[in-house]
Amino acid sequence: AAKVPEAARAVGTSWLHMASCIPPACVLQYGAVVLPRILEAKLISVGQTPHALPPAGPCTIEVTGQEGSPTNLTRALSGLVAINDAACQQHLAISFQENSCALKHCFFQFFARRHRFENTFGAQVRSTPIDLDADINPEVRDTPAYVDAAVKHYRSCKAIGANYFGAAFHTVDFVGYELGVCAPTGCPKEGIEWWTISIMSKWYPGVGVATGSFQVTELAHISEANLQWVIAGVSRSGSTSLAAWLNSHPEVQVLVDPKNICLEGGLDYLFRRSYMEHLLPRRALGPPKKRPRPGRPKLLRGIKDGTLSQLARGRRVLAELSQVRVLLIVKDWIEWLKSSSGNRSRHVSLAEHFGNHSRDGSFDFQKANLAENLREAQRLGLQLERVKVLHLETLRAEGFKMLNRVANWLGARSLNHSDARALGMSLSFPSRNGWHSTSWQASWWQELC
Repeated sequence: AAKVPEAARAVGTSWLHMASCIPPACVLQYGAVVLPRILEAKLISVGQTPHALPPAGPCTIEVTGQEGSPTNLTRALSGLVAINDAACQQHLAISFQENSCALKHCFFQFFARRHRFENTFGAQVRSTPIDLDADINPEVRDTPAYVDAAVKHYRSCKAIGANYFGAAFHTVDFVGYELGVCAPTGCPKEGIEWWTISIMSKWYPGVGVATGSFQVTELAHISEANLQWVIAGVSRSGSTSLAAWLNSHPEVQVLVDPKNICLEGGLDYLFRRSYMEHLLPRRALGPPKKRPRPGRPKLLRGIKDGTLSQLARGRRVLAELSQVRVLLIVKDWIEWLKSSSGNRSRHVSLAEHFGNHSRDGSFDFQKANLAENLREAQRLGLQLERVKVLHLETLRAEGFKMLNRVANWLGARSLNHSDARALGMSLSFPSRNGWHSTSWQASWWQELC
């Protein structure tokens, strides 16, 4: 029962007694959607014109009682006919498609669970450039703390059945913000903007958000990506050749940027240029996971990105990717040093590599120190049973047999030689990015010796 003074003119009492037989599927929506609609419908019936939602329709039945006597509801309930579940569910589904309905529902949820939504507001979710890594720039060693705060808010938000957004805006003084906002499911942009401005006004009185500057992006955790495996390094050790070989298997797919000759750039480098590393725009996740049709194999999607093992930031990402298997390829360190001595456009000497006592000359062997990098990733949460380390010489020696072993480990089926030839697959490990000429390699070995 609810006391609505405006109703007294029409029904002689300010008490409106309403009884509802609520289908199980509608229980969660009742307080947020149905009851407010009943009250608004009553106000409309007595000539009031509030900013109203559609009436509750088949989800409710009204019971008339005496003023100040809500106990009559008990007797009335026994005579109600059960509400049709399907009609109620359809009514709610249609109503939620209306923006005004969704906005009112959003406001109600914010008010009803204000403390939970406020406690998950305000984490920094500003995108960070790739070079902001503790291995490269010691000034950003505090970045993981901001990342952890955003992920903590994200998980708390999902635990209450809500969605997490990045809200970007600037103030009238042109101070920019990119903050995490937890909002009810289905909440439109207007509701998230209203909530952000109200909390900012509470925390920072006098701060005004510039009109038209507000942008909202729904965020997701990288573990939600439709991704089953990654080649995480070591760069210049045959990782591109491994990616190309795996991509020739009919049940394995490498996600790449078509313009990238190193077979990288999958999902737009989401692991490098993402919202605080672990959170990224939900639209960047790629297509949702689908069950394969009967008789058709599941396509295993993966990416190649050497920074995932070589940089501190990448190792934190590996620890968060709980759904993927991790491939790493290594080769003899001197061979790796030679491969790292330049690229297609420029070859450098060892003197340049090691700096020759110059101010900025250095060579970071840590990038290829796989044992230590894996220990660090394990400390951060990477499960080593999800990791397989391959040696380039083993791949070359065992050829197609090794391809089948790796494909099996990823979850794909084995192929026989006839199937492989029919598909145009190479039975030996391919060689890609042969950037160094014979004469350059000869001079390099001479300098090394």
